Amino acid sequence: MPLPLPPLPQQWKVSEDDVMSSRGWRRITKLSWWFIVLFLIAIGIAIYVIIHNFVSATVEFHKLGDASVLSIFISSAYADTATNTPFDPKPLVMMCIIGTLVITLLASLGIMLTSTRAENVTAAGDITKLLLGFFVGVGTKYLG
Repeated sequence: MPLPLPPLPQQWKVSEDDVMSSRGWRRITKLSWWFIVLFLIAIGIAIYVIIHNFVSATVEFHKLGDASVLSIFISSAYADTATNTPFDPKPLVMMCIIGTLVITLLASLGIMLTSTRAENVTAAGDITKLLLGFFVGVGTKYLG
């Protein structure tokens, strides 16, 4: 008979009642050390990805501004010059996705630290943990 698995660790190092009794940003002292470390790693990875893709995204954004609406959907042949390349939306889409997820991560952390309702704190904590895992996964692609 296999042994039961231990319960997963929570981000709070105190009970839920102690968390809810604290007010405002004092809750940050009640977070576990591993949660704070993962949060800092996730923010660092997000900044790295944004900086890494910023140049290619701005180049594609300028191509988008220079092109007409139809030239985005109908590709042109650039056989005469090697400098012209077709529009590639991948860097712009990646910047939008990463930016949106960073804003969501910061907002959920803010709600987790400042909300007065236990349901909101729990839901924001789950979203924060999910996004921390996402950014650690992104880090394995870019840093590995």
